[in-house]
Amino acid sequence: MDQTRAAGGTGVVAAGFLYLVIIAAGVWSEAFVRAALVAPGDAGTTAANILAHQGLFRFSLAADALMALCDAGLAVLLFLLLRPHGAALALAATVFRLIQTSIIGGNLMNQIAALSLVTGATGIADAEALALYRLDLHAQGYDVALIFFGVANLLLGVLLCRAPWAAKALGWLIAASG
Repeated sequence: MDQTRAAGGTGVVAAGFLYLVIIAAGVWSEAFVRAALVAPGDAGTTAANILAHQGLFRFSLAADALMALCDAGLAVLLFLLLRPHGAALALAATVFRLIQTSIIGGNLMNQIAALSLVTGATGIADAEALALYRLDLHAQGYDVALIFFGVANLLLGVLLCRAPWAAKALGWLIAASG
């Protein structure tokens, strides 16, 4: 096996690992933490839930930050792996993925603000309502990020269909998810 194939194989394994971390961290934070703590339309219950489970909420913030860091690394790794199969497409996919990652990373400020509001760190009146508002903004920011994620996946799918080492079905599935 030549060095190019060995490096590509290692890169593919690393990309798979990063995907697993991204999926695990993202699903855990969204489906198991925020879904359990945030009561849509009920600022008082949401604030009480976050206060009662501050450690869990903070760990969820760390998981989201880890997800964003891994996503940035994955974007670069995918660019390096897929550049030989379409440099312009690989660059475009990387740019869209990094925009998505930047939005998600910046969007963490909404969760941090919500935590500061419910813990009384701000001293602002109507803090519970503002905290719920910030959590709603977080959800909307995540939706905006998904637009860029979709474009990145469409381009990634095309590139994977071109790559001889990738399963074409995987490329089509990822493109369809965009």
